[in-house]
Amino acid sequence: GVRKAPGAPIEIWGGPRLDRGVPAPPQMTVRWAGGSQARRGGLPIEHRYLDALALLIAAGALVASARLAWRRRDLGRCCAALPVVKAAGRVRVCASDEAAGPFTARALGHAFIVVPTGLLADHRRLRIVIAHEAQHHRRFDLHTAALLGAVRALFFWNPMLGIWSRFVAELQDHACDRHVL
Repeated sequence: GVRKAPGAPIEIWGGPRLDRGVPAPPQMTVRWAGGSQARRGGLPIEHRYLDALALLIAAGALVASARLAWRRRDLGRCCAALPVVKAAGRVRVCASDEAAGPFTARALGHAFIVVPTGLLADHRRLRIVIAHEAQHHRRFDLHTAALLGAVRALFFWNPMLGIWSRFVAELQDHACDRHVL
């Protein structure tokens, strides 16, 4: 026998009956025209709860994306305001009194390498730090970080993405250290 759900335009089962002599399994009803889904033997799921959940997820992703864009804009402004120590093409080496450690950034069409001002006195260490941070730009590590930031904004509720992005950043640092040293 062929069984069709009442009011549904699809077949649920189109093969021969295999359950001769076995009690009938629970039946399922699906309404396609905007009705609710109901299952015998289970809890009903109403659309208003699913709509509220979808709205909550969309609002959270929007807020997380706005925070990401805001931080990116602030980083671009911060890098543009720093004094340039040396410039070569689109690469700018900048000094900062506020930076706890060296970092790289890509903003306003330029690649920034920001070093603490205390590091400017030690030329040997400064060369190693600049080579390390420039290697991040060469390996496109900042593109990977931007992609991970976008994924974290879309899936903001998943705590494993934060752990994963820190792990990837640590691997990138070790790869740059190995190449430079």
